[in-house]
Amino acid sequence: MIHAIAKGVDGGFALVGKTKSYKDKKGDVYIILLDKDGKKRLVKTYGDVGEKDRAYGVTALADGGYAITGSSRGMSYGRTDFILIMIDKDGNVLRTNHYGGKKEEIAYGITQLKDGGIVMVGDTKTHGSGGMDIYVVRVQ
Repeated sequence: MIHAIAKGVDGGFALVGKTKSYKDKKGDVYIILLDKDGKKRLVKTYGDVGEKDRAYGVTALADGGYAITGSSRGMSYGRTDFILIMIDKDGNVLRTNHYGGKKEEIAYGITQLKDGGIVMVGDTKTHGSGGMDIYVVRVQ
């Protein structure tokens, strides 16, 4: 299931979402890279075996790669955390990070700032009033 799409600096596209079709039946982040003509360049999954990993947002980076966000239970601080996956133009993972607290965080949107930083936005049950609140994370 695809949740988001971003146009890359090379004219191609990144599609991200979740899949249960490959190594993990609980779900993995699903990444598809297309060239400018819409032909598949890469299909890749990312996630921890036995955990629910999902991608809900993607943005093109100035260097030709992509930043992907969503949620992950693997390596999390709590129930689920924001996940940040940065890939290069060929789909190689350059960086992964988790952000969150003791309860649940799910990121839905992501963008790159002019200074190169990344901002993710979503929901949190850990921070704020204790219900579901807005959660914004900025990373360099």
